[in-house]
Amino acid sequence: MKKALTIFALTLFLCSTLCIFSVSAQGTANSAINSAQNALKNCYDAVAQAEAAGANVAKLMAQLNDAATSLSTAQLANAAGDYGAANSAASQCQSKLGGVIDQANALTSNAKASSTQNMLFIILLSLFSLGLLGVGIGAWVILGRRERRNLHGSREI
Repeated sequence: MKKALTIFALTLFLCSTLCIFSVSAQGTANSAINSAQNALKNCYDAVAQAEAAGANVAKLMAQLNDAATSLSTAQLANAAGDYGAANSAASQCQSKLGGVIDQANALTSNAKASSTQNMLFIILLSLFSLGLLGVGIGAWVILGRRERRNLHGSREI
């Protein structure tokens, strides 16, 4: 009887340990997935800002799609109860997102600087065009006066 009680206590201890480990693994996987989701959202927001600034974000979008695939894999593994695979896929997602925000911010800065340079070029070109138009109108007026003087018998200037 004492031996049976000891075996029962040992079995109960092992089952509770496995149950706690399972709950802990599930919590770790859920935490990793939530963290990966937040990282993906933050990266997406940064890439969207870069695109709005006029940057070419095709390479970053490919990285986001690849990371989203890993996140989807993590969510599917978590739903299936494979918490180790879910945790691993969520970690892969986060590693694929490494540096995306910095790259997006750099592209945003470059796009804004390029936009400023383009605007300056357009303004200078417009001023040059207006100056050229002014010279043309001035020459037209002067030549028109000269022509009228010649028609009325005035001497040439």
